[in-house]
Amino acid sequence: MGAVLPAIADLAKQSPPWNQGGRISGQASPNFGGDPIALLGRMTIAALAGALALALGGCGARADGEACRWERLDPSIYDVRVEPASFRQGAPDGTDLRLGLLPGYEATVSRPFNVMVREVLRSEWEAAFRQLDYVDPGCGADCPAVALSWAQSVALANAFSDRDGLERCYDLSPCEGEPSERFGFRCPSDLSFDLDCRGWRLPTSTEWELAARGGTTAWSICSDDLYNTCIFKYAHAGSSAFDGEQSFLAPAGTRCPNGFGLVDVFGNAEEWVWDSVDADTGSTCRSDGEIDPKGCDDGSAHIARGGSYRLATIRLLGSAGGTGYGPGWEATWPVHGVRFVRTVD
Repeated sequence: MGAVLPAIADLAKQSPPWNQGGRISGQASPNFGGDPIALLGRMTIAALAGALALALGGCGARADGEACRWERLDPSIYDVRVEPASFRQGAPDGTDLRLGLLPGYEATVSRPFNVMVREVLRSEWEAAFRQLDYVDPGCGADCPAVALSWAQSVALANAFSDRDGLERCYDLSPCEGEPSERFGFRCPSDLSFDLDCRGWRLPTSTEWELAARGGTTAWSICSDDLYNTCIFKYAHAGSSAFDGEQSFLAPAGTRCPNGFGLVDVFGNAEEWVWDSVDADTGSTCRSDGEIDPKGCDDGSAHIARGGSYRLATIRLLGSAGGTGYGPGWEATWPVHGVRFVRTVD
């Protein structure tokens, strides 16, 4: 049995209340409701003011001291390539795993994959289905789509594959309800997929962490210190103690990119991954040395990574942070989004 995460188990059982290492793939940004000029025109005054301030003032300095200048996302760069690797993922050995840190494992990603530079936008969700049940009142179509359930994210991945003429990675025939319904769409816990599928899909937790680290070995993008505030140069997140009040959703790319050119991998929307845990025991069903692990085969609590705009806990904003959400929780909080990957040759 894999390591146990008490925080995940407890939460799952409650009722609801630019480019180093990654290569530019060359794929143009698809026409899926995301035209940059149209998106800019739909930005709220508040979001535009925030983007202008960042454009004028930059987003701080990288960990190596080099200034990080904020730039508008290049719409011609949609995804980047991440090469296979073996690495130790999760928190450092001896770390208290409470408060949402995932345990450390030796793991291997055996297939190269492309990962989206940014999170899925609200405009992209609405082009695929319809208006979201929850829309952040201060953020426009160029903001991440949030309040997505795990099952909705899986369905959206199939829609992206259809859009791009790729094979679907998920058989959703066992699912119930309509994907547009946040609380009504449900998929069985034993849903599966093949890593050799060339369509868009959710990343495994290991793939997500490899991409999130951006070529670094630190548990956080800039430090092994669990409480180093340098994370806020890369993460749009709520922390009155360190970064002012940031408890609002922001347009994509208002913080520095990581070493692979990914923005918002920490903060903004908390990103669903494929893996789940056992809601009763908290087991991650993981062990050292696994190749392409996927988590529990029949777990009922799905994992989200990277923290969110509402999060003030620095630990969760690192590459080792993660939280499990059971069926009663995953569609409740307006923080969950997704960033897709696809296996490539």
